[in-house]
Amino acid sequence: MPSTDNCNSRDTNIVSGIGFMGFDCPGCNHGRHRENNEFLIPYSSGEQIILITPSGTENGQASAIGFGSTFNSLTITSSGQIITGQQNIAFLLPEKSILSDLNIYFTNTNPLSTSVTTQVIKAQVYISTTPDNTFTPLNDAVVTLQPQIIGSIIAGTSFLGQRNNLKIKLNENTRIMLVFSLNYVSGDNISLTVLGYSSAGMTLKDRC
Repeated sequence: MPSTDNCNSRDTNIVSGIGFMGFDCPGCNHGRHRENNEFLIPYSSGEQIILITPSGTENGQASAIGFGSTFNSLTITSSGQIITGQQNIAFLLPEKSILSDLNIYFTNTNPLSTSVTTQVIKAQVYISTTPDNTFTPLNDAVVTLQPQIIGSIIAGTSFLGQRNNLKIKLNENTRIMLVFSLNYVSGDNISLTVLGYSSAGMTLKDRC
């Protein structure tokens, strides 16, 4: 006889679709929650993204990616916020969840050469809990890609990074945006421009 004990049954009401597989959670306070179920969120930049290092009084340029789309010309304010205005590249979380894993990939399309500065590409999750068009960085949901940018980097180099078992709780109706940026590490604080394409995967888990 199929078990329905406190969200642990995989024998009843199996649901499958793009990016997820779920099961009913009888112990939850409403039927749509599925305890311990994982949702895989795929990202792809589609068109080329443009990253510019902040330097001096210049803010630099970050880029957000969606599901085959890109929004360049993002500015991260001195307080760390991003205001998107009329652009929309964030998705809305339909129910409270746990952000578990982030896997990030980037490949540059322009060769890079620098001997006086070390910089890194980062991917950061930004959220708006109101929700509105003002996004703030989500603590710990940041991935620093390797290798670092120093010396000569040929076009087509693969930059990779991941964070696992983050266990970050997110509330229903939170807007989520994935943002790439170029960041100074050491040496001369000069501005670099990196062009390329990116993709990523995010794992969300339901919680009762």
